[in-house]
This record gives sequence, C-alpha cells and structure tokens, in this order.
Amino acid sequence: MVTGNFFIVQLKTTQPTTPSDNEYYKNNLLFGLKWIDQMDFCQKNKKMNNQGQNIIEFALVLPLLLIILFGVLDLGRIFFGSISLTNAAREGVRYLTLHPNDVVNEYSPYWGAKSAAIEDAGYAGISIGESQVTVDCSDADNDDFCDSGTAAMVEVSHDFELVLGWILPSPITITRKAVMIVP
Repeated sequence: MVTGNFFIVQLKTTQPTTPSDNEYYKNNLLFGLKWIDQMDFCQKNKKMNNQGQNIIEFALVLPLLLIILFGVLDLGRIFFGSISLTNAAREGVRYLTLHPNDVVNEYSPYWGAKSAAIEDAGYAGISIGESQVTVDCSDADNDDFCDSGTAAMVEVSHDFELVLGWILPSPITITRKAVMIVP
C-alpha cells in the first residue's frame, strides 16, 4: 500500500490474470504517485505562502507589542519614582523632627531637611533641586524652632519624562508629601 495525503493506492497481492488487469493497476499506481507528488508540491507552496503571511502578521502586530512593552516600562518607572519620592519626603521630614532648629540657618530656611530629601532621592537616581522641595512647620513663637507637638511637612515633586512621550502627555509631575509630629 502506498499512502499519501488524502489518497490511498492499494495493490493486489495476487498476480493479475490478464494483461489488461496488469495495465489497470500500473496506470492507477502511476496516477496515484503522480498525484501524491503534486500534493507534496502544493503543500510546500502553502508552507512558503504561510511564512510570508506570518512575516506580514508579525510586522503588523510588532508595533502594538512594542507600545505595550514600553508602556509597562514607563509604568514601572513611574511607580519606582513615586516610591522614591515618598521616601525622600519621609527622610526630609524625619530630619526636621530630629532637628527642629533647622528653621533658619546660614544657607536658606530648612536647608537641612531639603538637603536630606535631595540626597535620599539621589540614592534612587532621581535628581531634584532645592526648588522642588517644599518644607513647612509651625513656628508660632518665632524662636527659630519648629514648635513641639505641631506637624512638620515636606513635599517633594519631580517631572518624569516618558519613553512613550510621543503618544502620552509628557512630562508627568509626581508630588509626594510626608507629615510628622515634632516631638
């Protein structure tokens, strides 16, 4: 038995009785083999056509996949930056609660708290300036100290440039604030 796709040729195991029987089986076998060869050729062409179709489909889907990939990257960067800015604000307000006399010094008001926040953001690779850090505490009696029992606040902001800035609005400003009570 010779098999091919969708086609089976069976041969008798007995000897043909007449020459016409022999000719019949020979013709059917040759037709079957020829048809099988044509089927193989057609399948090879289909595979080659499918490869071209696969390349075109990939070319159409690739931009969408890249946009999704870079969108996830931007989202991760924004979350990392948000957490880092929160930590920087906490570090600045912590400094202010431990050093309540930081209200006035030789550089600028609250310089110690601002520099603590700037330094902590720098550890995460985020560069912020003094103008992006806002510090506030209550000094009702004007003794150049944050009043005990009142809230001290540090707010840090940063502009993040997105990789997909040509699709989404960029830059995105993230602002984080931390508040602690001065002991």
